[in-house]
This record gives sequence, structure tokens and C-alpha cells, in this order.
Amino acid sequence: MAGDDSGPRHVHSRNVTASVRRQRGPTVTIRPPMAPATEEPYIVDEDRSFHSSDIELDHEYLDRTAASLPDFDFGDEWNFVDEDFELDVEDDAEQWVAPPRRMTGKNVGRAPQASSSTASRSRRGGKKKDDTWVVKDAVPGGPANASVIPSFNGHVAATLWSGQDRGVLKCHNRERTCRTLQVWLSSLSADASERLCRSSVSHLSGSMLAHIDAPLISAFVERWQPDTNSFHLPFGEMTIMMHDVWYILRIPVEGAPVQDDSSVESLQGHVAELFGMPVVGLIGSGSNYWSGGGVSIESVIQLCMRKQPPRCEETQLTAWLFLVLGSSLFIDKSGNRVRPRDILEALLPDRMGSYSWGSATLAYLYRQLGMASRFGCSGIAGCLTLLQCWIYEYFPCFRPQSRSRTVGPDVARSTTWNVRSEGKGAERLITLRERLDSLQAHEV
Repeated sequence: MAGDDSGPRHVHSRNVTASVRRQRGPTVTIRPPMAPATEEPYIVDEDRSFHSSDIELDHEYLDRTAASLPDFDFGDEWNFVDEDFELDVEDDAEQWVAPPRRMTGKNVGRAPQASSSTASRSRRGGKKKDDTWVVKDAVPGGPANASVIPSFNGHVAATLWSGQDRGVLKCHNRERTCRTLQVWLSSLSADASERLCRSSVSHLSGSMLAHIDAPLISAFVERWQPDTNSFHLPFGEMTIMMHDVWYILRIPVEGAPVQDDSSVESLQGHVAELFGMPVVGLIGSGSNYWSGGGVSIESVIQLCMRKQPPRCEETQLTAWLFLVLGSSLFIDKSGNRVRPRDILEALLPDRMGSYSWGSATLAYLYRQLGMASRFGCSGIAGCLTLLQCWIYEYFPCFRPQSRSRTVGPDVARSTTWNVRSEGKGAERLITLRERLDSLQAHEV
């Protein structure tokens, strides 16, 4: 604990992030990175590419799938929530969660300032936020003051302390779409496949986990604090770092930032051009192509993967990349739609490898973790394969019982884990909580 003369403890007033605090005085010794020390984790070899031959396909399953098709803030430039996108109420950045009734009174107060992303939305005419969950004084079972975790009263841990259990989170995944993308990839010409290989994301459709362990994810989300962007464990803090993203997913962590400065009208124009129809046909009455601010996954597959009449190679590449981003790195809770903003980088397939997809993926996952840690939330999205594999890498006691695969040094480590469907009941969640409560530093 810092002395009284160390200045304000609030992260915003001191302009000190959680990563800086850990650099100044780490609270836990984390085991070395997953690669040998001789490797340079932040240097990406642009000549290294992933090939479709590296992906082991289950052709029988893929044939059945193809036949059944019918159907944390990093500022405004890192805001991944489209204003017109249909969100669950729990996910709306304007919907600030109020504390439970027991949390009212002297130990709550107004937040000193809003996050930049929310403030920017407020300036655009958003709802007035409710900050009554912000800690002012000591909270039973929580922080003694608001210096480090000012939003604890809105955290799921606060309700668990009071005896309210929200249970297992719904974990959103796009495993079926990823399987379809593998079928699509195998049907492309050699030239098109080679261009996708140079995109740095072509391997993702075969690198996502088929089964997401919802109780395990839920237990760790309960330990996530959005004020520090880290998991608070019995022995200290840990978080997902950029080198973890590189080794687990093998996507670039250096390059141009992924930004969104396009209007809704511009995005609708791009999607309409991809589908080969006028904008009125895309968003007109009775159309299911564009719904709730999102683009139907089924419509992208039906209109761009079709063989009669065949679509040009450029259209198929753009559509494939559009879907792989929304089905692996930037998964949302819409169920059957993808975010239209993902089409922007996909419009230029040959430039896909120049973007820092790792930093964008990590920023998006941080945001999803922060929203899922609020007690009013019932689900979580984002790249849950990254989160689950990070848990496996650093916490051996939570690894799957099935034997892991042996993969080459240049292959995404997410393909190492042979994950089977685990029990998803509340009893297993309680068991995992107890195991986390007893976790010690030497077990990491």
C-alpha cells in the first residue's frame, strides 16, 4: 500500500493505468511467456503465412454442414460498438447498471468522471448515465475505498456477497459459421486461397474452439475488474497480454490500428455492393439482409458463396474475410448477424495483413469482459477462444482432461487443446469458484 504522500490513488486522477502499476510494483510472479526466451514475441514475420493445408478438415462433417445451409477503454477510435447496432439491454454502453437496494446510502456516490467512450456517446445525445453504483466508502466484502476499484458496487461480486447468484453466463460462439468457412475456403481457387493465406487471418476459421466451457469462463469473469482490466486472484492480479494473443491466435499485434470512421449509410452502401443489390433492397421493408443494425450471416453465405450465378473472386474474398472477423475475433450477441463495420478492412483483402488484429481483438475482449462483470449481464461475447486458451496456458489445474495435440511452432496454440463438452450446470460453477478461491501463486 502506498503511503499517504503518494498522491491520488484513482487511476484517472493520476493518469496511471493498471499496466503501469504492475510495472512499478507487480503483485504476482507470472510464469514466463509460452515461447522460448530466444523468440521475439512482438516481431511478426510478414513472409510467414498460414495455408489451408495446415487445417485438418473433417470432410464428412463439412459435407453435412454445407448441405444443411439455409439457413478499455481505448478512446473513441477503439469504440467497437456501432451506435445503430442492436444490442442486448445489458450491453448498451448507455445503460449503466444501478446497484442493488442494499448498496444505497453513504457508501455509494457519483463517479468523478465518465469513461471517454461513454462520454462521447453522451455528447451524441445518449441517455444520462446512472453512476450510483460507484463506491464512496468501505463496502462489505469489497474494497475499503474507491481508490482502485471505484465501480465495485455494480460488479457481480457485490451481489454474490449479498447471496444473489446469477449463475452460468451464456457464452456466444460461432463454431458452425467457422465450419462453413472452412468448406468455403476449400472450394476457392488456388490463387484465391493464396491471397487469403497472406491476410494473416485465414487460419482462424480452423483455430476456434468447438466447445466453450461456460462455467469456467463465468468463474473467471467474476474475478475480472474493469477498473484495472485484470483478474483479481487470491495472490494478486493477472491479465491477458499482447504476446498471449500472438501465441494463442497467431494474428499480428503490430501494424495499422483497426478504426471505424464510416457512417451507417456508408456501411450500408458497402454491404449492398457486396450483395450486388441497391441499398433499398438491403434495408427495405421485408428484407432480412440488414436487421437491427447487423448483417445476416445466412445472407452473406447465400449471396456470396453461391455457384450459380457465380460471384467474382474479389467478392468472395471480401465476404469470407467479413465473416471470419465477425465469427472469430469480434463475436457479438446477435446470434445470427455480424457487425457491418467489419467489412471495412475486408474490402481490400490484400491489405488485411497490415493491421494490428491482435490489439483490436484484445481491446474488444476487454470491453466484453467489463460488461459481463456487471451483475445485470447474463452473457458474454468476444473471442472466448482466446480467453479459454489463456486460462489453459497459465492455470494447469483448469486444463481439459483429454490429451492435448502436438502442433508446430508457427501454428496457433489454440489448436493445441482437444476440448470436449464439459458440464454446464451451476454445481460445476460453484466448484470452480472454490478452486479459484484456494489458488496459490505456485500453481500458475
